[in-house]
Amino acid sequence: MTAPNALRYSNFIFAQKNIEVINSDHRYWFTPYTLSKIALMAGIKPIDIVLAETYPNNDVEYGNLIRKYPLFRDDIILIGEL
Repeated sequence: MTAPNALRYSNFIFAQKNIEVINSDHRYWFTPYTLSKIALMAGIKPIDIVLAETYPNNDVEYGNLIRKYPLFRDDIILIGEL
C-alpha cells in the first residue's frame, strides 16, 4: 500500500505560512501508524514500512534532512501480507 505522508516536510513548511496544500487526487493523509491501523482493519498484516520521496531532489540540505528524519519524506509504503 502507498499513501501520502501527513508528516512530510513540505506540509510543515506550508503550515508555518498558514497554507494548506491540497492534492485533489487524495482524500486523506496518513502517518505510518494510521496506515498500519487501516491495513489491520482490512485484514492485512503489516510487515514493513518504508518512507520514500515522490520526486528526486538534488538539494543537499534537504537530502541530509530526510536522511536524519525519514518521517519528513513524501510517501509511506506499507508492505503487508494477507
